[in-house]
Amino acid sequence: PTKPQAPPSVRLLLREEFSSYERFKISYEAERGDFVPAWLLVPKQASRCPAALCLHQTQRYGKDEPAGIGTRYTLHYAKELAQRGFVTLAPD
Repeated sequence: PTKPQAPPSVRLLLREEFSSYERFKISYEAERGDFVPAWLLVPKQASRCPAALCLHQTQRYGKDEPAGIGTRYTLHYAKELAQRGFVTLAPD
């Protein structure tokens, strides 16, 4: 039998509230000792909703651009999905 894995370690670094969603800056442990920074956007009316992994393009803002931080509004798709009721994760 395989040994059950412990849930990943997650650190909450920042919480921001907006009209239709909340944005959390987190860091999660991908592998032992290897933490990945990410933005987690959660709709305020989230009980059972779809989720999306939102990867960034190769540019200077990294994970911030999809999460709605940065200058290229056309790349803020994690934010737009959260406003439409999706839970989104935008990792570095």
